[in-house]
Amino acid sequence: MDLWISNPVDHTVVFIQASTYQLPKATLVRIAGQKGIGNFRDGDLSTALLNSPMSVSYYENKVYVADTLNHCIRVIDIEVKSIKQFSGRCTESGFKDGPPQYNRLYKPDLVGAANGTLFINDSGNNYIRIVDIATGYMKTLWGGACRDANNIASSYSEPEYDVKNSVFYNDNGSIHTMVCDLSLIKTTGKPEEHIFDINDYKDPCFMHITLCENRTHPFVIRAFQASQVSEATTTV
Repeated sequence: MDLWISNPVDHTVVFIQASTYQLPKATLVRIAGQKGIGNFRDGDLSTALLNSPMSVSYYENKVYVADTLNHCIRVIDIEVKSIKQFSGRCTESGFKDGPPQYNRLYKPDLVGAANGTLFINDSGNNYIRIVDIATGYMKTLWGGACRDANNIASSYSEPEYDVKNSVFYNDNGSIHTMVCDLSLIKTTGKPEEHIFDINDYKDPCFMHITLCENRTHPFVIRAFQASQVSEATTTV
């Protein structure tokens, strides 16, 4: 089995191919990041920069990276040898659910993928966040929604929202299977600032994630046409 490793000290992600195992030695190949340079840069893997990546998860020929001090999840496309922002807004911390251009994270330090869902331990916000890999839409789980499989009782009441009081892993040298109830989505209760409401973002160019110059923006054109304006050009 191939092995992917995040190195938060060197700000890199490295790879060990199973065929290179020659115990007690193995060949490490740096995939992303520059040793000793903690920063942010998307694009080609040869020039990409990370900032204290704490965790990686390989899923369907892509590698998801918890880029902790950049406050985001990055995704490495192995085939095209590139990396890009996947969840959160890199270099900008926050606490918000919703689609990719809006959701925010704060020091995510663990990431895992299964059955089309990305699981993120959002350590700065003290919640488990889940992302639909196909759409990028992020939600927040109630504290206690994820539990050690060995400790799950046959019946239990709905947990409190404070994830600090929940047990998610045991640091005893053993690997434990975690089970998450994805129906326990936090949509009420304090803190409530993460709850997404599209009405909060009425500016069609708000948080436009593409570097733009003057252009005819289709969204704005449609809005103007509805007001019987034939042509319009806007800057986003």
